[in-house]
Amino acid sequence: MAISSINFMKVGGHSFTHNDRSESKSAKTIFAEHSHLNECSRSAIDTKAMFDRLFKQSIAKVEGRTRRAKKENCLVEALVNLNAGHTLEDVQRLAAKIEKETGFTCLQMAVHKDEGEDKGGKLVRKNHHAHLSFFTLNRDTGRQLFRREILTRDKLSQLQDLTASELGMQRGKKGSKAVRLDHKAFKEAKRREERVLAKAKDVVAQYRDERDTLKASGEATQRDYQELKLAYDALKSRAKSKDLTIEELQKQLSEARETSKALKGDLRYSEELLRASRANYERLVKENEELKREVMQLKAELRQRMPMTDRQQKRKELHSLEAERNALQGELTEIREVEPTAEMFNTPDPSPSLPKKASAFDRLEEMKSKKIIEELANDEKVKGQSFDELLKELAKDADQKRDQGLDFGADFSR
Repeated sequence: MAISSINFMKVGGHSFTHNDRSESKSAKTIFAEHSHLNECSRSAIDTKAMFDRLFKQSIAKVEGRTRRAKKENCLVEALVNLNAGHTLEDVQRLAAKIEKETGFTCLQMAVHKDEGEDKGGKLVRKNHHAHLSFFTLNRDTGRQLFRREILTRDKLSQLQDLTASELGMQRGKKGSKAVRLDHKAFKEAKRREERVLAKAKDVVAQYRDERDTLKASGEATQRDYQELKLAYDALKSRAKSKDLTIEELQKQLSEARETSKALKGDLRYSEELLRASRANYERLVKENEELKREVMQLKAELRQRMPMTDRQQKRKELHSLEAERNALQGELTEIREVEPTAEMFNTPDPSPSLPKKASAFDRLEEMKSKKIIEELANDEKVKGQSFDELLKELAKDADQKRDQGLDFGADFSR
């Protein structure tokens, strides 16, 4: 015998066609070969017309600035568990009691005996239940009755008691936190529950087979067993979370096995590369040391064969030239510091500090030129001429006298 239960929920207008089975597309949980056992109090079309009329009338009675309810919030449905022997009359009596307790107006009642649990496409366990559609506005005031302050926990508990009493069923446990599922959610939950039981067994069996295969290979290491155990734990967790199929289980374990093989191959290849790299590194280090020794030996030989490079030789020559230049500059400075005197010209021998620069004839000619200049300065004929003009005239006259073989001083005095 089923345990009584009544649960209220908001629904849309499509619930009317589901209740009278006039919907265009039926749910997979409905088995049409059993639909003739169903009962319904009103068609979907008539129920929809009744709902529209009641809403229009009730809203018109709302006074003043009172907030008006939305149409989509004025339709709820009570889902009630039934036994195989319950009929539409039993449900009608229950609906009348609910109307009296809540103030709702029942629009449609339907008893369904064509839904339930399937196996292999066949109905193996029926889910007997009833749908009671209610209009939730107060028909005299237009106020919303489907509110928490009206349908309190105590009121809902009383409705559970009322349902069990009217239908002659065992009441569910008071204070239970279990949530009732609709027909779709119920079917999916049952299917997943069966799959989990099967998957849990398959995980254990598959794990044992894989472990035996590792043992038989004779090449398995402790790491292989650890990886297999990790894969098993992960699959077991997925099985418990109801998120794993048998195909996925086999695929995951197969991938874990292949991954282990691939990792072994990669590890061996990496080890070979590492050994080759080490050998190559050692060879390069040895060659580098040999090259260093050769370089040092070549440097020593070069030092022996070429004690001084071209650059060093040029630098040494440059230093010598600079020293010679400095010495010449010193001698020139000493010569410039000596001032000539009259005695240098009267003395037949030059001063030891002044290098010989002119002959006695040159000094005699210079003294004659000075005497001639003094005489010209007192001559009336040359007054008014510039010094440069006098020099030019004297030079011209001197050249003529030399050409004639005459004495410059004697001729000039005549």
